[in-house]
Amino acid sequence: MKCKIAVSLLLASVAFGVQAVENNVACEKPLPLSAPQDEWSLFQETVKRAPAVMGDVHREYYGKGLDNFGDLRLPKGKGPFPVVVVVHGGRWSADVSLDYMAPVADLLTKAGFATWNIEYSRVGSYGEWPNSFKTVASAADKLQELAKTYPLDLKKTVTIGHSSGGHYALWLAGRSLLKPESELYAANPLKISGVVVLDGVVDLAWYSTLPRGDVQAKVLGNIQGEALQKRLQEVSPAQMPLVKVPQIFITNQSDRFPSVRDYVKRATTAGVQSRYDALCDSNHFAPVNTANAEMAEKLVKYVSELSR
Repeated sequence: MKCKIAVSLLLASVAFGVQAVENNVACEKPLPLSAPQDEWSLFQETVKRAPAVMGDVHREYYGKGLDNFGDLRLPKGKGPFPVVVVVHGGRWSADVSLDYMAPVADLLTKAGFATWNIEYSRVGSYGEWPNSFKTVASAADKLQELAKTYPLDLKKTVTIGHSSGGHYALWLAGRSLLKPESELYAANPLKISGVVVLDGVVDLAWYSTLPRGDVQAKVLGNIQGEALQKRLQEVSPAQMPLVKVPQIFITNQSDRFPSVRDYVKRATTAGVQSRYDALCDSNHFAPVNTANAEMAEKLVKYVSELSR
């Protein structure tokens, strides 16, 4: 069934929207609509839901920066609880915070997961190379310390990220492959057992060629040529050694879709458990719309599957 494609919109200075992809229809049916479906309205709705789900949140700092913190939510009961690291997007820019992912964290917490919704340095808040990557890594590794205080089962840790946060969710699962000479190397990184990517970016080289991809120069350190290619092999899932943990991509018919499809094909060919769920009649924020019952069910289902 041919699907309608969401029209790209602008949010403040951050271009969330994406260009439609022709002849790559892979979805089967439209997602039932239960909330505003244009990007601007849907983003606003997710942010406005955040204050209502901030009760019983443990805010913990993992560094000295103002944005070096995360919100830990615990389910009812004694635990230990499987863990989900939640990573927000926003084009790697400080214009967007973790607030819009709070409803996703709340949903998963009510489903029985401890959630760690992280904030981190972005472009505009000391997030230029290598700081954004280092703070995301430090945020994840903070769980090893928090597990000494809270009932966390780190053997069952899944990452879930939206947009540029989807890139980080996948990168966190693969950074254990970094060599000691890398600026981003860590001797004992948090082990990830599965990844859910919500309309995320898997190929930074491709993304940097887009008009809205100009931010990549700052994120990657304003380098070119061989130095850039080497760096991409450390930070871009499409160029890195394959992440071997199971992974699920919830995507839509956007210009991101071909790179996600190609990544999944590469992974499955190599024997990695990887698949995508392409949404019809959706937009960039549909995968984080917990007010949509079918979407909420998908999120819980996929995270549960990967945390076993």
